[in-house]
Amino acid sequence: MTTGIMDMDENYNHLLFIFNSLNNSNNYDTYQTNLKWLEDYRKTDNAWFMSLEILKSNEENLDLKLFSSQTLRQKIIYELQYLKQDAIELKNSITYLLYINKDKSNPILTQLCLALSDLAILCDDWNNPIEEICELFEKNTEMTSILFQFLAYIPEELNNKQLKLSERKAKIKEEVLISNIVNNIVEILSYYSMEANNNSRLKSNINNCIYNWIRYKAIKPLKIIKSPLMNYIIKEAINDEIDEVIGSIINELIISSSTSSETNKELLNYITPTIFELSNHIKYISSKEVLLIYNLMFETYAEYNIYTIIKNYNDFKFIIASLIELYSIYPNSIEISYRFFTILQEQLNNIGYQNYKPQFVEAYSVLQEKTLNLYKLTSMNNDDEISLEVFEVMFQNCFLMLNEYDILDSLYESLKNELCNKTNQNEISEDTSNNIEVHLFYLYSIIFNINNDHQNIIREIVKMIPYFPNNEKINNVIIRIIGDLSEYSFNNNIEINEQLNYLISFLENESNRYQGFASLLEFTKYCGMYLTNLLDEFCNFYIKVINVYNYQDIYDLLKSICNILIYVSKNDLYYYLNKLNLPLIEKLQLLTSDEYINNPNNNINNIAYDIQDIISYISLFFTIKLNEEIDISENHPIIELYNNYHSILVRILDLCQNDENIVEEICNCYIEIMNNCTYHIYPTIENLLERIVLMHKNTKYNCYLWVFTQSIKLYMNESKEDIYYFLLDIFNKFTETVFSINSNEIMNYSHVLEEYFHLCNQIIIESPSYVFNDQSIISEILNFSVKCLDLNLNKVRYEIIDFYSELFNSRNVNMLSGVINYDIIKNVIKSTINLLIENIEEFLSTDLSNEISSLLLLIYDNSNEELLDIIKELLLDYSDLLSTEDIDDVIESFTKFV
Repeated sequence: MTTGIMDMDENYNHLLFIFNSLNNSNNYDTYQTNLKWLEDYRKTDNAWFMSLEILKSNEENLDLKLFSSQTLRQKIIYELQYLKQDAIELKNSITYLLYINKDKSNPILTQLCLALSDLAILCDDWNNPIEEICELFEKNTEMTSILFQFLAYIPEELNNKQLKLSERKAKIKEEVLISNIVNNIVEILSYYSMEANNNSRLKSNINNCIYNWIRYKAIKPLKIIKSPLMNYIIKEAINDEIDEVIGSIINELIISSSTSSETNKELLNYITPTIFELSNHIKYISSKEVLLIYNLMFETYAEYNIYTIIKNYNDFKFIIASLIELYSIYPNSIEISYRFFTILQEQLNNIGYQNYKPQFVEAYSVLQEKTLNLYKLTSMNNDDEISLEVFEVMFQNCFLMLNEYDILDSLYESLKNELCNKTNQNEISEDTSNNIEVHLFYLYSIIFNINNDHQNIIREIVKMIPYFPNNEKINNVIIRIIGDLSEYSFNNNIEINEQLNYLISFLENESNRYQGFASLLEFTKYCGMYLTNLLDEFCNFYIKVINVYNYQDIYDLLKSICNILIYVSKNDLYYYLNKLNLPLIEKLQLLTSDEYINNPNNNINNIAYDIQDIISYISLFFTIKLNEEIDISENHPIIELYNNYHSILVRILDLCQNDENIVEEICNCYIEIMNNCTYHIYPTIENLLERIVLMHKNTKYNCYLWVFTQSIKLYMNESKEDIYYFLLDIFNKFTETVFSINSNEIMNYSHVLEEYFHLCNQIIIESPSYVFNDQSIISEILNFSVKCLDLNLNKVRYEIIDFYSELFNSRNVNMLSGVINYDIIKNVIKSTINLLIENIEEFLSTDLSNEISSLLLLIYDNSNEELLDIIKELLLDYSDLLSTEDIDDVIESFTKFV
């Protein structure tokens, strides 16, 4: 006995030492060592006993007690089946711990309530746990509050994925713990809710319990509505110090009852008078927290009864008025109610509801005025508390609800008047500038809602752009307007050059540059054909800033130029490609020279970043979608450009073969040029493939497989035998590399496996007869794939299942068994079915289940009777896969799956 106590003390002291060291450690390695010790400690049998003893003790270290309570709960969730002591004894220990902690409102009490809830759910030997705890805790008035904290967690924990309850077991537990006693729970809640007037802690726990049982569908709304609880909820709702949870309860009741017209009608009869009473009380509320609770309640009520409100507007006008009044009193509330005003606008603009639209015009007119004033105030104060997206959506709603032509005309007149409203010094005042910025932001918000009928007035507004004040906010809004308006400008030929000139004027301004380039990119995408006469200006600007601006700015500038190059003649394309690429070629030649690399003053990391950036720029030219009138031939400008770069790219590939980022950029560059020029560059691509298959053997970089997979898509043609057999040879070499990965390290190469099986799939797609080819290694691939299915790598499994699906897509088993050993085919099918059965609960919620289902259907449709018998036997033989208690669950899930 003495020895046991000494061991306990020794263990406790060591735990305390490690725990304190963890919190006070400044050394990372020591911290990790101590953390690992605590993780291992939690897995020991001793952790059960130690946790309980620490929680029962007078230990003053609350962090250690919290850790112990978390450990206790974690062990109940993951290790209850291994508990050596009786689980009922554990239940008694936890209830005792709740008694001695009953006066403390702390995380320890929360963890103990959660632990008891999890034990009630997971312990099959504990009969009627809810009734027992209710009876036990009701006897002691001091435990009543904790009773409701415990009850609140029951429906929540039944939905806790950590408990790993099967669907069938969850239903059984729900029946026992909730459905059979729900009436009793409602009665208990009803009784104590009336007794909790002066006990804030008890009331808070009752409210949380009601909320959780409604939220997790443990109590149906109608049962609440027809019980005394509804009167309690209504009474609490009109309390000046309303609990936020009461608002959440009403919101959940509204949402849950909306699926049943009968329940919804009952609920409306109860809460509509209360909502109406609250609407008259809003103006007297000073607390922002209470205003937000009511705002969310009103918004939920309005959103889930929108059709009733539309069709009976006079009876429910107070709801709209209340939301607008809340907006006036506390503007931030618009971040809640804008959702309802959006849904209302969308519904009123639907066919069949437009005749109700006029009665809401006044409300949206008020909303528009208030939102304009709020945006102006927000902008003036540089306040970002309310999201700009909310303002945009509100302006769109108002524009679509009110007269579009009147709004645009008013917008134009307002802008024109503001420009004329100058001071005695012929300057525009700050207030005028603010007004202009507000009107322009409104225009920016509604750009995608304007149509071709508005083009004349939009043209007039665009003509005013050069005359607006030159300040950062206005410039930024105009730049965004031009970008978003670009497709509309192109379709209606609206002041293209003028808009472009405005954009260009701000590209050298650092504060507007990012947005300027983003808009330029969008503008050239649609209007490039109108801008070919400005290419020289663009090129000169590019040469000027190439070594000054950051990577993203240069990238966007070059991409914008490429959007224009599509429309130039072949000769001009030669000229501009040479002009744009000359500085890139010179820079690459410098960066890859031995002298520059070996210079100790040059940072090798900076060299690598510069090379990566330049290759990224180069790729843009190879993505140019050429005008259909231009045919790609061997002397085409894009081919010439590639030839100029080829030797440099090869040099970089050799030089930087251990820098994955640079290698990826080069591979992407090759993919783009292959897509654009296909067979015209094939001879150099052959050389490239021979190089990269060797490099892949050394580095296992995925990007090499990307290049080869793309070459399979583009070049694998059975009628071109030389190319076909060359590609098969390269494929076999890649396969050798993948197969050679050490089994102990294979988990580290999941991306390689994923890309490899994607490549196998592509081979079958591009060459259906590959399976029957003399050089085919399909049997070896299938054997390898079965091994990889056992790895816990779902992305790899997806690719393997896709590969199988393509293989069985148009070939029956008899046909395949002529070239593939029949046992291999059976093993593939068996492994696929085993994979599904072993992971059925997990897979049912993923796309992988659909993939496997489709594959099994393919195999079933294309199988002979003997193989079907094998499949049936396998499906019926669960003995080697499942424990006895899981069989019913799996059969139920598998039946549903099939």
